[in-house]
Amino acid sequence: MRSLAFFNPFEKSQKWKGVASFFGGITLVLLRWPITGMILECYGIIRLFGSYFPMILGMLRQIPVIGPVLSNMPYLKDLASSAASQAPKYPNV
Repeated sequence: MRSLAFFNPFEKSQKWKGVASFFGGITLVLLRWPITGMILECYGIIRLFGSYFPMILGMLRQIPVIGPVLSNMPYLKDLASSAASQAPKYPNV
């Protein structure tokens, strides 16, 4: 059943670096290396879900309170506009 494959980010072969670093980070936290483990986990999360961040920022720009904040702060404005230009375009539902 391939219709639910988008729920499983571990299925794609190019995501294995993210999976390995995320679970390696969990292992390091359990072995009492919390700072190093959390950094490795963050790297793994970025490798796994990095392609979703532009779409999330594009949706955040449409929220009434958060959108103006993203549009008025200099650094966030540049980040949000570049991410929104890379996001896939979906029709409003």
